[in-house]
Amino acid sequence: MDTIFQFIGKLIDMIYSYVPVYGICVLLLALLDKLLFYFAGKRYYSTLKLKEVLEPLVTKNNQKYANNPTKKTEELAKLLASNHYPIFGGIGSLITEAILSLGLIGIFNSPEFYLDHAASSEKMHFLLLNLMGSPVSFISSPTGTETDLRISIFLAAITLGVFIVHDKIMENTAFIDQSYNKVIWVIFAICFLYFNQAFTLYWFGIKVMDLIHIYIVKRFYKVTV
Repeated sequence: MDTIFQFIGKLIDMIYSYVPVYGICVLLLALLDKLLFYFAGKRYYSTLKLKEVLEPLVTKNNQKYANNPTKKTEELAKLLASNHYPIFGGIGSLITEAILSLGLIGIFNSPEFYLDHAASSEKMHFLLLNLMGSPVSFISSPTGTETDLRISIFLAAITLGVFIVHDKIMENTAFIDQSYNKVIWVIFAICFLYFNQAFTLYWFGIKVMDLIHIYIVKRFYKVTV
């Protein structure tokens, strides 16, 4: 992970030289991440339009093999794969985004080691956010103010909310089981409580851009099979 920390640290440091506010740097890093993995996500979000086109074919398949569940599942997988439907959803993008955000945890836990600019202050504030803090750390630390704690919990809650809204939209456009999303929500809820606010702010930026991507797909993408 040290290599990832240093790589992300250099990116943040580079962005900071142009925009000297760490919170905005974290959001810009989220934007850079989405641009780097745009084409991986593009195929995933094409399911929003693919479902409209494939639904009649899927219905016909389900009716044809109604008495043979095993065959129905096999033929459904073949049907979806032959029409470039991404069977594995957005797991690939989720992993790459998670790796980058884990880099943020390392940076903001020991910023003086990775960021030259961090030497001027022990705390880095964006608006009223202490990006090195977390809800749990503010509860356990006597130096954390009530305002810090409230803002920290609010940021964690609104980020998880955006996460769930995004996944619910994608669930409604999927032909395959996405019940694993519930597990992911629990994992990130725990992360947002224990990890620093840079991690949470990064994921807020990622998921807001995902919702924008969903809107663009619904509005402008053309899909045929």
